[in-house]
Amino acid sequence: MFELPRPFVCGLQATIAAALIGLLSLSTRTPFLFPALGASTFIVIAFPHLPAARPRNVIGSHVLAAATGWLCYHGFGLDVVSATLVTGGSWQHVAAAALALGTTTCLLLLLGMHHPPAGATTLIFSLGFLPHAWQIAMVGASAVLLVLIVRVLALLGPSPARAAEPASVEARDLPVRASDR
Repeated sequence: MFELPRPFVCGLQATIAAALIGLLSLSTRTPFLFPALGASTFIVIAFPHLPAARPRNVIGSHVLAAATGWLCYHGFGLDVVSATLVTGGSWQHVAAAALALGTTTCLLLLLGMHHPPAGATTLIFSLGFLPHAWQIAMVGASAVLLVLIVRVLALLGPSPARAAEPASVEARDLPVRASDR
């Protein structure tokens, strides 16, 4: 039986997941496909055994990060200004982003929800790219959809965890240069 190399299986699954979530975005005119979801997709598909790929961490971290970023954005009154960080922004933009990132990091570590892409989610909200409270639930729904899509793809086709993987090169197998001795 022919097996695709692991990178191709992962790439195909990431393409399908992004396309499905992107089509949902188009059909609902809602940004279910947002930048941080790309990093989550990579982790969930390429490294499913890592704690960062656990559904609790993927879903919970994005929701917590979105809520924290949203609170900082509104807490600094950025919802009433038309400026952004790069177009007429102020110290409040920097403060909202910094506080959101620091608070999100602290909370994720305290709760044991390790998922680095949540750092991008909190910045997306705290900088006002997703400024509405309902978008917090949308981000959570996106994360749930991602986890479900990847699980279905694993059931229907080759899983990256089982797909043919190139042999790894061990440090002991590498040639030693004279200058390294």
